[in-house]
Formats: sequence, structure tokens, C-alpha cells
Amino acid sequence: MAPPDAALREILALANYAAGPVANDVFLLVADYLMEGRALPGDPDYRAALALLRQLRPAVSAAAKARLATRLYGRVHGRIDLLLLLLDEPEPLWAPLLGALRLDPPDWLALAERAPRQARARLAERLRAAAGRSAPDAGGERAVFPPHRPVDAVIRAHGAQAGRRGVALRREVAPGLAPRIGDARGLEAALLRLGEAACAAARAGETLRLGVHPAGGGGLAYTLTRPPGLSPGRSGGLRSAEGLAMRAGAALVATAGRLVLYLNPPLALPPRLVAGTAAGRGGPKQ
Repeated sequence: MAPPDAALREILALANYAAGPVANDVFLLVADYLMEGRALPGDPDYRAALALLRQLRPAVSAAAKARLATRLYGRVHGRIDLLLLLLDEPEPLWAPLLGALRLDPPDWLALAERAPRQARARLAERLRAAAGRSAPDAGGERAVFPPHRPVDAVIRAHGAQAGRRGVALRREVAPGLAPRIGDARGLEAALLRLGEAACAAARAGETLRLGVHPAGGGGLAYTLTRPPGLSPGRSGGLRSAEGLAMRAGAALVATAGRLVLYLNPPLALPPRLVAGTAAGRGGPKQ
């Protein structure tokens, strides 16, 4: 926790009287304090400063907001709260900033989860690009697969053993997900490794939820509850899963409570060809 900053406290105390040009000055001054780390996330001063910025934002001039956007170039890491202040503004204000950002996939995901709807499409494009940079050599054996199949494989492989340890492994699959084309075996291997690591770290009574859901830009997000005992920095299992994910064309993102495999494999279209593929592997002939 950062020590209280007397100057910031004085600004916050006077901020209720700010209006017009003074409001613009206060807005930028308080934003600078947060950018300089003079109040840290979780501190009372930080929360008060961020609340003030949100309060002043509707009345602050477009020029002042543009100055904040300029100051954020190259300095967004650890300052996502300040970027989020701008994403409710018209797109021309923040679109160039998003285009210039260089973040790791976890930061992109954290930003996308909190962003307003109008910014999510742009963020989804950047997250796909980040996933592509994480897997430049991806491209194992490509096959048509239903998105739920890797989830079911993990449930079959680890569900019973987890249950004997008092850990519940629950399946959550969004309905209506169309078949995809990709490295299904590689993706399954990465999820199996993730499941193994999570189940080993979970304690009796915990519930781990494994599923697949649509993600921004037409991608897929395979999500698994991250138990408190699983630390990304110390887990060899997660490092192994990350390597497998990269080879399968996916990016592994570890957030506070979830492990996410993000990828964007192409749709297996047209559907009649998917049905024909199933028939050719022993299904009913058409």
C-alpha cells in the first residue's frame, strides 16, 4: 500500500468546487498522480482519485481527454483503469490509442472483460493478433472438431479422480457452437494438461468449472477455474500447457480466477461437408 500523498488529498478535498477550465486541470492533474504511481490500486487514495475522474469525465473537455490519451501512449501497462475512462468516449478519441498499444495477452483479456461494448470489437482484433504473435509456428494436424470435444475429454480424463479427492469438475459449454477446423489434438493436449494442474492444486470442497464459450471476433475461449493454490509463476504444469497451446495456435491467459485458452480457428463450412466427414468415419451414410 502506498503512503498517503498529502498533495493528492488536498486536490481531492477541493475537487468538489472544480468547474469549467478548473475541472479540466483537476482531471489531468489527478490522472497524472495515478500515472506516476503516487497512489496504487487498492489504496483508498487511488479509489477516491479514480471515483473523482469518473465524476468529472462527462464535464471535462474533449481536448483534456485527448491530452490524457496522448499521455497514455506507451504507458498503459498497470494503468488500465485510466484507459477505461476514455473507452466510453467517441471512437476517434481512443481508436488510435488502442491501435498503438503493446500489451501481453493477459492484459488484453483483462481490458476486454471490462471495456464497454463499442470498444470490444477493436480489443478482440488486438487479442487475436496477440494470440497469433504468441504462436508463430502453430499448425499441427488440422481436422474438423466440435468445440465441446476437448472439454469432454478433460472431464473423462480427470473428473472421476478429482471427485475422489473431493474436487468437483463441472462442464459448461455454450449452446450452438459450430464445428471448427484446427489442431484438435494439440488443443486437447493443452486442456488436459491444464486440467491436470488445476485438479492437483485444488482442495477438497472446491469446484472447477471447465467450458468453452464464444469470444470476441468469432474466436473461442476455453475457460477453467483457477484454484487459489495454482500460481502461474511456479507451476510447471501451466508452462507445459502454454507450450502445447502455442503449438495448437492458442494463447494461454491466466487471470485472477480463471485460466483461458483463446484461439480463433476457422469455421468448418458448409455444414453438409461436416456431416459428410462424420459419415466417412463410420457415421450413417447419406
